[in-house]
Amino acid sequence: MLLWMLTELENSHSGFIKHGQPASNFVLLLLILYNAVGIATIAAMAVIILTVACNAPLAKLQHKFQTRLMEAQDDRLKALTEALVNMKVLKLYAWENKFKKVIEGLRDVECKWLKAFQLRRAYNSFLFWSSPVLVSAATFSACYFLEIPLNATNVFTFVATLRMVQDPVRQIPDVIGVVIQAKVAFNRIISFLDAPELQRTRRCCMDPKKPIVIKSASFSWDEHALKPILRNINLEISAGEKVAICGEVGSGKSTLLEAVLGEIPKMDGTLHVFGKIAYVSQNAWIQTGTVRDNVLFGSIMDEHKYQETLKRCSLVKDIEMFPFGDLTEIGERGVNLSGGQKQRIQLARALYQDADIYLLDDPFSAVDAHTATSLFNEYIMGALFSKTVLLVTHQVDFLPVFNCILLMSDGQILSAAPFHELLSSNKEFRDLEINNVGRDKQPITEIASEVDQLIKKEERETGNTGLKPYLLYLSQNKGFLYASISALSHAIFIAGQVSQNSWMAAKIQDPEVSLMKLIGVYLAIGFGTIFFLLSRCISLVVSSDLSIVDLDVPFALMFSFSATLNSYSNLAVLSAVTWQVLFVAVPLLYLTLRLQRYYLASAKELMRINGTTKSLVANHLAESISGAMTIRAFEEEERFICKSFVLIDKNASPFFHNFAASEWLIQRLETMSAAILFSSALVMAMVPAGTFSPEVIENNRTPPSWPSIGRVELVNLQIKYRPDSPLVLRGISCIFEGGHKIGIVGRTGSGKTTLIGALFRLVEPEGGKIVIDGIDITKIGLHDLRSCLGIIPQEPTLFHGSVRYNLDPLGAYTDQQIWEVLDKCQLREAVQEKGDRLDSLVVEDGSNWSMGQRQLFCLGRALLKKPCTEFADCTVITVAHRIPTVMDCTMVLSISDGKLIEYDEPLKLMNREGSLFRELVKEYCCEPKLQKTQLELDVILLCAEAGLPTVPSHRFIKTQQVPINASQSSNLSSQSWLQ
Repeated sequence: MLLWMLTELENSHSGFIKHGQPASNFVLLLLILYNAVGIATIAAMAVIILTVACNAPLAKLQHKFQTRLMEAQDDRLKALTEALVNMKVLKLYAWENKFKKVIEGLRDVECKWLKAFQLRRAYNSFLFWSSPVLVSAATFSACYFLEIPLNATNVFTFVATLRMVQDPVRQIPDVIGVVIQAKVAFNRIISFLDAPELQRTRRCCMDPKKPIVIKSASFSWDEHALKPILRNINLEISAGEKVAICGEVGSGKSTLLEAVLGEIPKMDGTLHVFGKIAYVSQNAWIQTGTVRDNVLFGSIMDEHKYQETLKRCSLVKDIEMFPFGDLTEIGERGVNLSGGQKQRIQLARALYQDADIYLLDDPFSAVDAHTATSLFNEYIMGALFSKTVLLVTHQVDFLPVFNCILLMSDGQILSAAPFHELLSSNKEFRDLEINNVGRDKQPITEIASEVDQLIKKEERETGNTGLKPYLLYLSQNKGFLYASISALSHAIFIAGQVSQNSWMAAKIQDPEVSLMKLIGVYLAIGFGTIFFLLSRCISLVVSSDLSIVDLDVPFALMFSFSATLNSYSNLAVLSAVTWQVLFVAVPLLYLTLRLQRYYLASAKELMRINGTTKSLVANHLAESISGAMTIRAFEEEERFICKSFVLIDKNASPFFHNFAASEWLIQRLETMSAAILFSSALVMAMVPAGTFSPEVIENNRTPPSWPSIGRVELVNLQIKYRPDSPLVLRGISCIFEGGHKIGIVGRTGSGKTTLIGALFRLVEPEGGKIVIDGIDITKIGLHDLRSCLGIIPQEPTLFHGSVRYNLDPLGAYTDQQIWEVLDKCQLREAVQEKGDRLDSLVVEDGSNWSMGQRQLFCLGRALLKKPCTEFADCTVITVAHRIPTVMDCTMVLSISDGKLIEYDEPLKLMNREGSLFRELVKEYCCEPKLQKTQLELDVILLCAEAGLPTVPSHRFIKTQQVPINASQSSNLSSQSWLQ
């Protein structure tokens, strides 16, 4: 949609304004031709009509190739955008080369259609540019056979008029091209506008009894689907009820919330929603702007309510750390905020709206256990005490307090009952509850990468850029060679036209030169220039690969160069015939150059301002598309549309002024041209007759077996994200021995994720170094480094393509290996249900798979690298919030405020007074839970032995430790390892 906004709408109208005059001029010039050569004009008309007729099949081919070209452009831009948005994941997996090849392959397909389109365009241009010579041949031949006398008067009138006819005729290919582009663009826009509208559920006034009622309803994105996504949904929720939605991965939990929002088409049944809705998405959507703007979200500022909202969402301390408080600018998609901060801002935005119904999609997934407990008590059980709440969650610790729990599976509600009733009567719920007890669902919270304003006003280049952009353009793909051939061919073409005029002027009145010889030499010179014209067109087609964005650049350069040479050649011929015109032409030429310089100074700035304001429109549109569901949920469509209009108006002003400045210049140049023509005509009447980064460091490649031990040494490591920002990691020094399991702990924003990013050189060290098996990682290529490391990233990312492509984009593994990994990840059944199995479609961002399934795909990628040992022989570095996940680690590294606080065995740290790890364990042990796994029981026992307070034993039930499977896969989402 963004591509359509930026290209299709522009293609649909560009060119019509500047191509509106050729038809009327053409008719007028034909009348002048008739006055000069009489009935021989029919021959000229016949050639022109034949030329247009010969262009018809070329026009059809152009339409076909233009359609294919736009489709190829769509595919390439989608892949390029997907790669740029997910560049961090590509770098972590060292997949840059593969995706680069994919994009280059799509570019090759685009170039294939581009060459086909430009080749037909070249033939088209050659046909019309050579038409004046053909018209001259036909007209003079008709004059000879019809015995129409040729003299200086009618010959030069015919030649001069023919030169004027050339411009309208030569514009015909441009008009045809514009019409074809506009037709294709209109068809694509119409297909989008004709798509069915989203039927939203009308929200009536608040019903105090049943705000949400769903009866026998089924929902599906595809109305022709045999199996709807949600089937036979029956649900009635009373006002003020707290309802939790649980279920296995891909069971339809998030989809149910989207159905309540009216985002998914309803196939049958009834859905009634009464009251104002607030929605918190699973993936946090943050606007570009200040923290305050994101919380208020268009509402009026109420200071008391605002401060209470920040307090309930545990944002007060975070805002105090920001340099500008709640007026700190948030970067695009919240890139300078941690995952927990983004999620809490989402929660604050929903709470400030004071809605009747709150739809919360796993809102505690990006925060640690302590923060999650605080948010649950203060937010859901406190601020939303009287509100209707639907909460999707995997954290069973909070379930007992809910009025009702919906257990979902395969798009259906299996059971709906309070916690204790489900626990005693439903085996599926007991299994789910056991599998999720102690589960670290939370991904690692990213630290705030910068503390000052991330958003900077876009810098606009000023002044004259000189010839550098043109030289850079011509330096690509033998540009200088093709441009030189084109320029030389065109110069010869112009010289041929001048020679035609000179021959005719010199010999028209020579009695020794017969009429046949006069016409024969004139036509021979004309046909000779056609060869160089064809050479120029073909050179432009070959060099069209230079055009990455604007397909019209080579031809625009050609026409500009042609117009310039024609002007100078005409002036030279005019001066040779009537030298007196130089007295007027030279001063006007000087004035023209001054006007051009004056115009260009303003035009360049206007074009730059236009580009800057246009980028604001594109950014706002992209942001609105990504957050469309949230915007519609809060019923803020009108505000975002109004903002779009404001930005469009802001962009329209420099666009209009640029167009007006161009017309200002044209008016003055045409006035001066008219002055030269007038002076030339006057002199002719008065004077007697006769008178245009390193991925691999070749000299420092790593050994094939590196790293063989996996020993990591951090030496005074210092990290900062920008030169003018403070250090995020402050002199960390320690050693991770090979084969050890290292746990990294610390509070939110302490620098844990930055340390992992430093291992992959997502950010280069400001000081110190990282040495792996004796090699400083800053001395080797990025591709070599990242290919030898493995990671399960924090945010699950899928790419457009197939299941096989997402697991193994490099094609390095067999189908059997992939199926074995899918089986280990418990994804085999989900993939087999798809008709195409490993070739099943994964759409952009993997939105046709649930968030849990996406996490399992990321686990599968990791297992493919180590299918046999499953990380047993690797150095594993784990960043986690749940204490049990690091208790079996060899060593634990505690970080606070970017500094290494302690590094020792976990049991020693637990028994050390004042230890940060001891404090984190203490907080965890004091957290009440209904059930504990065996590993957690061991932690409680260790806490008791260390003298730490614990939860009384009667508050929990002993359960068995569950092996790593689908329900625990997210425990690995924060791990990286050395192969």
